[in-house]
Amino acid sequence: MLFDAEGNRMTPSYAVKKGTRYRYYVSRPLITQDQRALRIPAAEIEHLVTSRVRQWLLDPGGIY
Repeated sequence: MLFDAEGNRMTPSYAVKKGTRYRYYVSRPLITQDQRALRIPAAEIEHLVTSRVRQWLLDPGGIY
């Protein structure tokens, strides 16, 4: 579950340019209302989530 600063749900999306796929997460208003909204590269979000899960798993007290 990922939300932007205004509480809007973020959804995974992608674009293809010259055969390269660019993955990112976008705020819901960008998809539904064609408004200006947040767009974050997927790699940044996924790296952050992966590192937090790794920290949690390495902390024996955090699991309990």
